[in-house]
Amino acid sequence: MHKEGAKAFWKAFFITLGLMAPILVWTVVAGRMQPQEAASSKSDVPILEPGEDNRLTALVAVADEPQNFVLVRLDAVENTFRMWVIPAQSVVKNGQETLTLADSYAAAGPARAAALLSETLGVSINRYLAVPPDIWNDIFNEAGTARFSFAGTLTAGQLAEAGMGGEVREWSASAASGFLQVVEKSQKPVLGAVPAAAARAAVWQAWARQHLEKLPALLPAALRKNSTVLLTDFSATDLLTLRETLEFLANNSAEPQAQLLPGTWNAAAARYEFGDETLAALSCAQASASASATAGASSGASAP
Repeated sequence: MHKEGAKAFWKAFFITLGLMAPILVWTVVAGRMQPQEAASSKSDVPILEPGEDNRLTALVAVADEPQNFVLVRLDAVENTFRMWVIPAQSVVKNGQETLTLADSYAAAGPARAAALLSETLGVSINRYLAVPPDIWNDIFNEAGTARFSFAGTLTAGQLAEAGMGGEVREWSASAASGFLQVVEKSQKPVLGAVPAAAARAAVWQAWARQHLEKLPALLPAALRKNSTVLLTDFSATDLLTLRETLEFLANNSAEPQAQLLPGTWNAAAARYEFGDETLAALSCAQASASASATAGASSGASAP
């Protein structure tokens, strides 16, 4: 009696399994073939917005023999990307004394240079970064060539002195770096310190504008790869934030701007001195960015 009951149970089980198996198989296959609505619809995907972490001001230098420094301000909240090239002979305050930015760098590295520049200009500098010249060249070479002209940056006389005209040129990073070394680093520079710094601003702006979409992946990865030879306080987390910030700027078509930080060249002392026009340029840029952000927010609020 017991054996007959067990036999009947298993017979019923296998009949049921035979009927259900095709249905289960079809359900699994159909589920895989069916497009996922959540993946194709943006309605349930949170829209990422930049925050305070995506605001960064860093002092950037070419390591080993800095002739010019670059103050870089990235602000994804206000969608601005600004660079100010600062001559190495710029005067910064060290308590009651003064010295050049290059001297402060030589004495205690980029951290000290950033601290004294921050105190002198009254701006917050979040990070510092000094990269060997060959690594800068590798980064820019990987991005590709850039087209630019020094017309409007250098006078006709300065262009002639450097053996150039005002025509548009397409240069690799190595070629541009070689030109800048000639005008900046020779014992008898072809151009003075101020025009040379303006030329560097033109080069950096050209590459940033023409290759902005490549920078989020390219720059943080290169810095991470070469972290052992950098002089910087960027952490691994900072590099992730840097990539995110550059992605926001690229996705929102930010337009990188670069210029010589305004100041006055003191020929007698061979120093570059900051003044009211310096502070005005920095504050004006900040005010302009804030106004643009406010206008954009107002426009967005009134849109249907």
